[in-house]
Amino acid sequence: MNGRGDGKAAGASHRMHGCFGRLFGISVKAYLLLALALWLLLHLGADRWWPATLLLFGPRWVFTLPLLLFVPLALGFERRQLPWLAAAAAVLFGPFMGLRLPLFREPADGPPIRVLTCNVGGPGMDRETLARLIRDSGADIVALQECPRETALEALPGWTLVTEERLVVAARTAVTRARGRRIMHPPSQWPRASALQCVVHLPEGDLSFSSIHLPSPRQGLSNMLDRDRLLTLARIHILKKETGLRRRTAEEIEALLRTDALPAVVAGDFNMPVESAWYRRFWPAYANSFSKAGFGYGFTEKIAIRGFEYRVRIDHILTRGDLVAEKCWVGMDVGSDHLPLFAEIRRSRR
Repeated sequence: MNGRGDGKAAGASHRMHGCFGRLFGISVKAYLLLALALWLLLHLGADRWWPATLLLFGPRWVFTLPLLLFVPLALGFERRQLPWLAAAAAVLFGPFMGLRLPLFREPADGPPIRVLTCNVGGPGMDRETLARLIRDSGADIVALQECPRETALEALPGWTLVTEERLVVAARTAVTRARGRRIMHPPSQWPRASALQCVVHLPEGDLSFSSIHLPSPRQGLSNMLDRDRLLTLARIHILKKETGLRRRTAEEIEALLRTDALPAVVAGDFNMPVESAWYRRFWPAYANSFSKAGFGYGFTEKIAIRGFEYRVRIDHILTRGDLVAEKCWVGMDVGSDHLPLFAEIRRSRR
């Protein structure tokens, strides 16, 4: 009697384990498909379709949280699902979240040009920390955004300074102002400086250098995301209008900077990750220094929406012509909601 009872119990346990294994396997494969779908949505729809735009500027790491449940279950009961979970993790932590690994670097020579860019806006910005960062960094050219002229003068004593409202280009050598451009940045009621282009006169030759600050998606995102209801679809039109402005501004600024035939560096707060459709449409002639020579995710801004904070990579240093970034990295906090971004640039050997 006990033998038959034990056999029935064992059979029931085996069936339950088999049922769990099938459901778990389906769930794991569905999770991998979800990871691939999110990656595809991000690259095809970001800034073209509002759900993909929310994904573009949202905390992408939240989609990795199911791994905290799936991996222990797979280790304990279904180890054959581990390769599928590894594939999902590779997609999510890799291209979906923007992981960069500098496996191939273009050969370059000549003296290095060290560039620093940072949006220093915000009440927490510490002038002394900024001055110390610039002094200790060994930077040759600095681009600052949201920076009053008096702050730049205090942080960069002895440097050649050119300003356009709250945009700054500073260098240890001579700098000639080329042009600037002011564009509306809602909710501001007046045009704000969006680009400052200069010519930096270096011993090895002149180069075009621009500090830019493109419009932010913050207003559209904040109006759509509600702390109580999470998502307010009635306000989609605000995000769509703002996205259209960001597209037009990116197109106008790139067209302005394109007219210069010199080797060029464009640095600043683009307010768009590299997966943005507008980034990919309007800046393909430039090489992104962190994408080429950075390691990790390179998050540069802390976003706070409805009390929720996370980081994204929206500050960039771009090069055009025979300029090549050999290294690119994120610097120490200076009290702004942006982190400084550095790049070491040389002339290409091509």
